Amino acid sequence: MLTASYNSQPVQAADAPTNGAFHCLVCGDPVTLKRGVVRIAHFAHAAGHACEFTSGETEEHRRAKLGIFQGLLADPRASNVRLEHYLETCRPDVYFEREGTRVAIEVQRSDI
Repeated sequence: MLTASYNSQPVQAADAPTNGAFHCLVCGDPVTLKRGVVRIAHFAHAAGHACEFTSGETEEHRRAKLGIFQGLLADPRASNVRLEHYLETCRPDVYFEREGTRVAIEVQRSDI
């Protein structure tokens, strides 16, 4: 996951302080900030922890949603651009608004 809670506010892994207490936005359990040279900055649950938030998320998936998010941030027509924005019934990978229309984007990689 690219976003977690820090001091009760959402924070992106790329912008998070290196020594913080982070929590999953869905289950509320602690998560660890991972920063390295191979993978993009992200948060991770402890090994073996089951949370629907990160089920099946690969590095390719994280890079795709981050690319869409960054592209929308640069688009002056898009407002309220959010990464992993939790809505009442779902948590799309990217959320934004354009001319009063709410848009949710879910990234999926498939061989079909």
